[in-house]
Amino acid sequence: TRLEGDRKTYQHTVQTFRATSGTVTNQGTVLLEQLDDQHIEAVLNTDRKFIEDAWTTAGLWKNMQGLFRHFTTVSARILNFSNQIKNLVDASYLHFHEKFGFARLSPPPLNLEKHTLSMTTLQETARQFCSDPVNMAKYKDVVIRRFYDTLVGQARQIFELTRLDAETWLKSALNPLNLQIKEHESVLAKRIENFKKIRDNISSVEDRMKILNNQRVTLQKQDEVLARIGANLDGEAAAAARAAAVQKMTKAA
Repeated sequence: TRLEGDRKTYQHTVQTFRATSGTVTNQGTVLLEQLDDQHIEAVLNTDRKFIEDAWTTAGLWKNMQGLFRHFTTVSARILNFSNQIKNLVDASYLHFHEKFGFARLSPPPLNLEKHTLSMTTLQETARQFCSDPVNMAKYKDVVIRRFYDTLVGQARQIFELTRLDAETWLKSALNPLNLQIKEHESVLAKRIENFKKIRDNISSVEDRMKILNNQRVTLQKQDEVLARIGANLDGEAAAAARAAAVQKMTKAA
């Protein structure tokens, strides 16, 4: 009964894990969609036309700094969403610990804050770029090309590193929990195997006991027959002894 209860608990554990894994996968897909190449390029080229068509230097600097504020906003939004997924994973580990008695484990660490911090630092670099007298003295086309080749190029790298870290984490986020479930499955399978062996041994003993009991009944019957034969033989011997004694007495008389 206890083994059957453990088996049902394990099945419930597997179902819960599959549901959790499905939710994390779906949320992870949404996260990575915000970091795929097409989406990153769209973010990087936000307001590019306004930057290239700026009529004044002040307007150019304003649009450039506005672009990096947009980068920082996108990075912060991605960080917030990734933390929501991380909180879901953390809650799942705690749930399996409290409800199913699993060891208290922690998922692999996720640190996208460093990328958001890098983007914030790059935003300050962009502000300094826009206030650099050297850039103010250059032709607009040269400044814009340098702006996209250097600063926007660095922003692209930050987004790509964010995606790489997010992909790596999503692939391993539930691995420790999954490993625990597989170990639990192995232990349960071993217990079931041992139980079957015990059950088979009990059945074998019961069959042997039936055979021995039948043999005991047969031997009892044979013993009864032998007892009757012995009694009969004893009776015949006594009768013969008495007849011999009478005959001896008769001859003596």
